[in-house]
Amino acid sequence: MTLPAQAVADVWLLADGADAVLWVADDRRVDGRVPLSLTQPSLLAIPPTLRELRDQGARWGLDQVLVPALAGLLGAALASAARVRLHLDAALPEAWHRCPYEYLRREGQTLHGRLTVSRYDPPAPGPTPLIAPGREIVVLNHLPRTDPEQPWRRALGLAQVIGPAAVGQYLRQADLPHLAALIVVAHGTEDRDDHPFRAADGRSWALPTARGLPPLVILLACGDEDGNLIDLGRQLLAAGARTVIAPLGRPTLTGAGEFLADFLPAWVAGARVDDALGAAASPPAAAGGARRLLLLGAPDLRRQGAEVPHDAWSDERLVSAVQQNDIRALVTLLERLTRRHLLAGESLDGAETTLRRLLGVTPANEPREQWLLGLLSAVEPGLTGNQTRAWVGSLLALLAEAYAQDLIPRCEALREALNTAGVTLTPRMLHCWSRIYYRRGRYGLALRDVARGIRGMARTDPDLQTTDFLGHVLDLAIDLNLPAPARTLAVELDDILAHQHQAGADWQRHKLRDRQARIALRAGELRQALTHFRIKRDEAINHFNRDGVRELAWLLYVAAWLPDAGAGEREEMGVWLGEARAALAHQPDLGAVGAGNFDALYLLRACAAYGWRHADRGALDLVLSCQEPLRQRLFAAHQDPAPPGFCFVFLHLAARAGSLPAPLTLPTWEEIRTAMADHRYFSKLASLAYLLGRSADVQEYLDRFDSQRRLPAGIGFPDWFLEGRLSQWAQLCADRAAYERQVLGGSGGVDVDRLAVSGLLPL
Repeated sequence: MTLPAQAVADVWLLADGADAVLWVADDRRVDGRVPLSLTQPSLLAIPPTLRELRDQGARWGLDQVLVPALAGLLGAALASAARVRLHLDAALPEAWHRCPYEYLRREGQTLHGRLTVSRYDPPAPGPTPLIAPGREIVVLNHLPRTDPEQPWRRALGLAQVIGPAAVGQYLRQADLPHLAALIVVAHGTEDRDDHPFRAADGRSWALPTARGLPPLVILLACGDEDGNLIDLGRQLLAAGARTVIAPLGRPTLTGAGEFLADFLPAWVAGARVDDALGAAASPPAAAGGARRLLLLGAPDLRRQGAEVPHDAWSDERLVSAVQQNDIRALVTLLERLTRRHLLAGESLDGAETTLRRLLGVTPANEPREQWLLGLLSAVEPGLTGNQTRAWVGSLLALLAEAYAQDLIPRCEALREALNTAGVTLTPRMLHCWSRIYYRRGRYGLALRDVARGIRGMARTDPDLQTTDFLGHVLDLAIDLNLPAPARTLAVELDDILAHQHQAGADWQRHKLRDRQARIALRAGELRQALTHFRIKRDEAINHFNRDGVRELAWLLYVAAWLPDAGAGEREEMGVWLGEARAALAHQPDLGAVGAGNFDALYLLRACAAYGWRHADRGALDLVLSCQEPLRQRLFAAHQDPAPPGFCFVFLHLAARAGSLPAPLTLPTWEEIRTAMADHRYFSKLASLAYLLGRSADVQEYLDRFDSQRRLPAGIGFPDWFLEGRLSQWAQLCADRAAYERQVLGGSGGVDVDRLAVSGLLPL
C-alpha cells in the first residue's frame, strides 16, 4: 500500500527552546516554520483524555480542545490534503505526546484514517533505512490456549509464531536485532510495579533489552489508561528499536487480530509503518484494535518491497537517478532538501547550494546549468509545497534569464502565485526573481526586489558579502548607466573576492572582469575595457576550458568603435574578425538555438558593427547571410530582440555610408524599435536613434529610460549600504540623465566618435 505523494501532507511540531513550539510544513496552504510559542497543545485546564473520547463517544472538535494557533494550522493542513502525518518531536514536553489528536473531530468528522500521529519522532536528515526482505517477523504468543480469540493466527504465513512454552527459550537464544519485527501477543498486567506482560501460566514477564531489539516492535497486550505500555515503548526505543506500536488502554483480542490482518500484509509489501497503521485504523470496526494503538519513533520504517518508492531511496540513489533524468527522483530530492533545511532551521538558500553540489552543477558549467534548467522546468508545475516552489522557482528564474527567456512569463506567473499565497522570499530568492525583471527591462521591479532584499538583512549579514547578490546590484547600476556607483560596487566586490579561497571564487573573479569592462565602457574608456576582455578571454580558454567566443565578440565589438585605432589595433581587429568567421562556422544554426543569450548572436552583432565602422563588405555579407533567422528572432515573442536589432541598425548605417548596395530588404527602423521597445531597451534605443539621426526618438527614449531608473514609492536603499552611496538614488539618476541629454540631445548632429567615448555606446 502506498499513497500518492500529493495526497499526504507531512507536518512537524518541534521543540524550540524551553517554552516554545514550532510548526514546520511544506504545503500549498500551510507552510514554513511557524513559531507557536506554546507550552501545551490544549486550551483547556483539564483536556479530555483519550479514554473519554474513545469510550464515552464525546465529539470534541479541534477548535474545542487545541489552542487556536495549533487548531487553525492543523485544520488547514487537513483541508489541503487527503491525509496528514503529524510528527511530534521527541524533545517536546510530555503534554504534546499525550494529547489525543486522532480522537478529535473536524467539521464533525472523525480524524481516524485521515490523521496519523508519530509520537517521540526523532527528526532525521534522510529516510529510515529499509529492512531487507529476508529478515524474519516473529510473533511471541503468550496467550493461554483457552482464550477464544487468538490474534496470532492472523499472522500465519507472514510471521513465525513462537508458542507459550517456547517463548522463554527463544528470547534467551534469539538474535533479536537481526529480526525485521517482533510482535508480542499477551495479556497485560496493567501494573506499573510489575513486569508489563502476563504469561500463559499467570507469571509476569518482560522483554529483554540488553542485547538490542529489532527495528519494529509491536505490543498487543492490555495496558493501563495512563500509558504504562507507552512508557515501555519509549524504553524499547532507547534499547534499539526504531519504531514501536503500543496500546493506550485495552485492545480487544478480536481487534488485535483484525489489526494484524490489515497491518502486516501492507507492511510486508513495503508500506510505511504509519501509512499501514493509518489504513488499519480507518474503519469504525477498528475501535477495539488499531485505533487503540499509538505509533512511537520513526514513522517511515518499511520493508524493502518489490518496488522501493522514491521517498525511501537514499540521497545517493536519488542523485544517481536524477543524473539519468528521472523526474520522480528529482521531485523527491527537491522536497527532501526543503524538509531537511526547514527542520534544521536553516535558510532554504542552502537547499539550492546542496542541490548544485549533489548534481555537480556549478555556475561556471553552462551545459550542466542548461541540463538542470530543463529538469526543473519539467518538475516545477507538479511541486505541491510552497516552500519548495519558492526556492526551486527562484533557481528556475535565475537559469531561465540566462538560457531560456521564453520561460520568463511562466516564472512571473509562479512569482505572482507565491505572492498571493503570502510566501516570504529570502534575499537570495529576491535576487533570483529580480533577474527576470532585469532581463525584460523592468528595472523598477528589479530594483524593488533588490532593495527589499537588502532591507531584509542586517548590516552584518554575511549574505551581503555574497558575490551573486552584490554582482546583481552592480549589473543593475551598469545597465542603468550609473558608472560611479557601479565602480564603487566593483571595488567592494573585488575586495571581497580578494579574501576568498573557497571554490567558486575564481569564477566570480572571472565574471567581475566582464563587469569591470562594461563599467569602463560606461565611462568612455574603450581601451581599458579591451584590456579587461583580453584577460577574461585568456582566463576562459586557459583556466575554465571554455572557447572564449563570448569574449571574442566583445573584443571585436568594442574595438570597432575606437575613434583613433592605430595600425597595430587595426591588424588585431582583422585577426579577431577571422576568428569570428571561424567560430560562426561552428556555431549552431540560429534557427535551432533556444531563447537564451547565445554566442553566435553576439558575434554577428560585432561583425555588423565592424563592417559598418570599417566598410568591410566581407563582415557585412556574413551578417546578411544570417538575415532570415535574425529577422525571426527579432519578432519572436519571448526571445531577446536586442542582438538582431543591433545587427539591422548597423546594416542600415552601412548602407547609408555606401558600404552596401541599395535597396536592402531589411526590417525598418519602426519595426526594429517596436520590437526592442517591447523589451524596454530604451537606453539602447536612444543611442541607436542618435546614430540614425532621429532626434525626436532620442528624446522619447531618454524620457522612458529615466522613468525606468526610478525606485517604486517607499522603496530605497538603506543608508548603511555601501556607506550611503546609493541612498541618494534619485539624485544619482537625475545627474546622469542631464549628462545623457547633453550628449545625445545636443544640436551638433551625429558624432560617432564622440558617442564612442561618451559612455553611451549601445551595449
